[in-house]
Amino acid sequence: MRLQKKSVFEKLFFMLTFYAAVSHAQSYKFDFGSGAAASGYIQVTPQTRYSSTQGYGIDKGTVSSVTRDGTDAVLNDYLTTTDEFFFSVAVPQGNYDVTVIFGDATEPTSTTVKAENRRLLFDRISTNPGMFARKTITVNRREVKSIDGSVIMSIKDRELDYYTWDKVLTLQFSGKKPAVCGVEIVKNNNAITLFLCGNSTVVDQLTSPWCSWGQMIPCFFNSGVSIANYAESGLTSGGFLSMNRLDKIMADAGPGDYVFVEFGHNDQKSSSDVTNFPSNLKTYRDKIKAKGAIPVFVTPTARQNENDPLTSVGGLAQKMRETAVSLGVTFIDLNQMVIDLHKALGSNTKYLYMYTASDQTHFCEYGGYELARCVMKGLEEKFPSLKSFFIPEYTTFNPSQPDPLDYLTKDKVPVNVNTFTVNVTAEPGGTVYQNPQGKNLTRGTKVSFTAVPSGGWKFTGWSGVYNGNDSIYVIDSLDSDKSLTASFMPVDINNKVYEAEYGVMVNSVAESTNSGFSGTGYANFNNETGSYIEIPVYVTESGEKNVELTFANGSSSERFLSVSVNGGDLNSLSFSSTGSWTTWNTKEIRLNLNKGINTIILQSVASDGGPNIDKIVLGNAVSNLDIPYLGKPDIVFNLADFTIQTEHHTEAVRVRMYRMDGKIVLNRKMTGSNRYQLPINHLENGLYLLELVSRNGARVFNISLFK
Repeated sequence: MRLQKKSVFEKLFFMLTFYAAVSHAQSYKFDFGSGAAASGYIQVTPQTRYSSTQGYGIDKGTVSSVTRDGTDAVLNDYLTTTDEFFFSVAVPQGNYDVTVIFGDATEPTSTTVKAENRRLLFDRISTNPGMFARKTITVNRREVKSIDGSVIMSIKDRELDYYTWDKVLTLQFSGKKPAVCGVEIVKNNNAITLFLCGNSTVVDQLTSPWCSWGQMIPCFFNSGVSIANYAESGLTSGGFLSMNRLDKIMADAGPGDYVFVEFGHNDQKSSSDVTNFPSNLKTYRDKIKAKGAIPVFVTPTARQNENDPLTSVGGLAQKMRETAVSLGVTFIDLNQMVIDLHKALGSNTKYLYMYTASDQTHFCEYGGYELARCVMKGLEEKFPSLKSFFIPEYTTFNPSQPDPLDYLTKDKVPVNVNTFTVNVTAEPGGTVYQNPQGKNLTRGTKVSFTAVPSGGWKFTGWSGVYNGNDSIYVIDSLDSDKSLTASFMPVDINNKVYEAEYGVMVNSVAESTNSGFSGTGYANFNNETGSYIEIPVYVTESGEKNVELTFANGSSSERFLSVSVNGGDLNSLSFSSTGSWTTWNTKEIRLNLNKGINTIILQSVASDGGPNIDKIVLGNAVSNLDIPYLGKPDIVFNLADFTIQTEHHTEAVRVRMYRMDGKIVLNRKMTGSNRYQLPINHLENGLYLLELVSRNGARVFNISLFK
């Protein structure tokens, strides 16, 4: 289904009839096959062709039906094809949980499912004879006009042929032996959306074997996260903005959504676009943050003949790294990971790209898949809270060990349909206890879920497979994949004190060994890099807030933690020695908090863990910067002895040092004299970016540290 396929009259008639009839519908259940339809399902046979008046049907492809003996009306018949077929459903814009039922009573099957412009949803789902599988994923359907009608974005003429911008959700079925027994579609208003901004290396390519990472990455997520790809071929960072594509995203996005930005290939072609590149990136950052969403910069993919990250894509990959650092935006270094793939593949590097078209910039399906795995690696490292939405079979990718070149053509291990996936999420403010534990449980298992609020919080209800307010929910006999979310709210929304021991601990523990704490204890980080705690807080108004941390550091030297809010940018904090583990001091920082619930994440950045954290106290809103104005950023960095010198007031210079993966390893103001020695003893050898910021300017230096 594409924009040009309907006449004006057909569109108007469709809007007046179908939308009027189903405007309140939240779920759709289709039984595929010519046998008797299951109760509560709409039957879809090879003759059920799409029409605007009907609002659903087969949109394209040659389809046949297979019927088997059996008592289950959904499972005893299915639709199949020797090539591919498309099925479309008219639904309003938004996110939908799409469940596909696969299998055949007598023969093995293998089915691949894509959405819209070949977005990969389910990759080679295989079943043994007599076995069936149910798989659920969240899919985004969108149009050029925002949901609230406030923004209309521009598209290119060629996009009129896309399945992306029309008024239907289209699913594409193919594979070695497709067998689709049914499709269920349910509106999901709580899903996290990952919006993608970019060019032809990100876009959902219409024609095989052209491919991008943006259309391959959906297959790595369970339900609860959707991918909304707004990228288009040929766009620069400025061109995307001028077509109102970012404004349309901002109209539809909400707090807690993510917006990924990858540009550079087309910006490289014009000197003015190169000049405007950093300022355009700042525009993305500012607009995304203003909406309460999380900006993520993705460095542009390297071309086939590029192996130097500093000069790749005309130096714009490095420019994006530096700009991300100066703007405080988390970035995924896809450029470096593609170069790592080059090194690992050697003479086979061309198979990442469209070598059949002598194209050294754009990717084939194998390349798109490998790059999607690279981006997933970046997500895993930078936004660990998203890991709960990864598919169970997800494994961490190493670009230095790419998949075999024929990976996408191999048969997959058949799904064990005697097990189902249970995805349970506790929103900030509490915990869900599941009995028995486990993400993959056997058919027929009795499973109970108990929502337990943290101190100062209360349970407000379930969403997903069950909507209710009872703190205990029980599934008597597990018969399909299940997703369940528990929500919590503070008992007092004006509360300012949040005890760390009630937070979510990951490789950290709640203790009460060392005296002097408030509440019932404190949080102690394991002595390892990456241990962290998540502390939920609630504010009644958005804005920058003073936040006070109470800590103890009984070691003889500084300890460091990174802090982030809602999975956003990481900032490094240093905690001086308090002399003993029973002596508690406070440290004041500033954080941007959204109205409502926020999650503050404190994470260790070194093998000695971090300080013990007793509590977080929310202070007043921040109205003015405390850094005085300087006449000019007269700052000098001496690489020979790692010193910083300024002629101006030393309190006015903020010093930040970043690893090349974007993690902050040093963050402090210059104090004392106007000569400052960088503390580098705790840093590992490698490449770093040093940022020096004053009220009216900033300077960024590349540093190679070899001690």
